[in-house]
Amino acid sequence: PDNKPMLELPIELQKPIFSDAIKFENRYYLATLNRGIWSFDGKNWSMVNSNGQSRADKLACSNRNCYAYSAQAGVYELLDNIANLIIPPSETRDLKKLIICADETMLLYYANGKVKTFSDGNIIDLLNIPSDVNDDCHSIWKISQQYVAVLDRGIMTRPIANESQSEINWQLQSFNGNSDTAKISDVKLVSGDILYIALN
Repeated sequence: PDNKPMLELPIELQKPIFSDAIKFENRYYLATLNRGIWSFDGKNWSMVNSNGQSRADKLACSNRNCYAYSAQAGVYELLDNIANLIIPPSETRDLKKLIICADETMLLYYANGKVKTFSDGNIIDLLNIPSDVNDDCHSIWKISQQYVAVLDRGIMTRPIANESQSEINWQLQSFNGNSDTAKISDVKLVSGDILYIALN
């Protein structure tokens, strides 16, 4: 409410290590590294039941689904106050980023540059980010019949039709101006084909 500018946290969240927050439908989800996942429905805080898992590095959502994930804990689908494990930790070692695209495609981007997708309970190898730019890559998206990799220096694109050719056909478009020291702060998909990219 307008007369209460600060929202008091429950006692269990007085000393958390916050890692991410996201709004999904009519509630907010809050991820912590040491107190699990919490939700706020506009009136009350409640802990999301995740079968004892206390670590959630990041949150990702689309218009229809919301997920919590970490390399150590796997990927959980959040349904109200329940977190259901859909990808086990054995499949998320070295996971760098989980991205939910506008068409609900789930992309898993790993530290070694591999990009996989999760569909119908299966993880499928999709493509590789070239090794010479992998360290600079923040995330990868499926937009308008192409894959878009967001780098500190610009964006790389390649047609979806060339999935089997993992190391070729990437086109780099650099950001304008001096981006030698630029780092990606965040990337948001705001519709089916528009990305907002924030540089430091």
